[in-house]
Amino acid sequence: MRTYLCTTLMAVLAAPFGAWAQGSAPALEPGQWELSLTVRGAPIADPPPRSVCLNAQDLAPQPERALLDAALRSLPGTPAAGPQCALSDLKRDAALSSWQARCNGPRGTVQGAGTGMLAAQTATLQQAFEVDTPLGLQTLKQTIRARRTGACS
Repeated sequence: MRTYLCTTLMAVLAAPFGAWAQGSAPALEPGQWELSLTVRGAPIADPPPRSVCLNAQDLAPQPERALLDAALRSLPGTPAAGPQCALSDLKRDAALSSWQARCNGPRGTVQGAGTGMLAAQTATLQQAFEVDTPLGLQTLKQTIRARRTGACS
């Protein structure tokens, strides 16, 4: 009985330590993802939800960037291919992440910061930027809601 309790206790303690020690990104499941983008502080309408196929290579090593790039491609005037955002100072604490971003948009490059909450089949990402406009500095906020809808077709 004592050996069983010790083994069980070691297994329970080892599981969270193993996940912490890896320091890896949350495991988003590859497949078809529906992305909804909301933009505040810009004179554009929110684009309709977009469905994209994301494979394991797309989601590694920065699933946040893969989701951001796919969602931002739906903005008017944004190139349809290539990375839209470069993330730096990426920090993760379980399902939560934060980063500094440099993104290419319809009006040029902007810098800001973002946060995210990722799970296997859902994610919510938020970014905020200070954008220099003819009317002065404006705050631009983006929210991306993503959910996996199934396998890629």
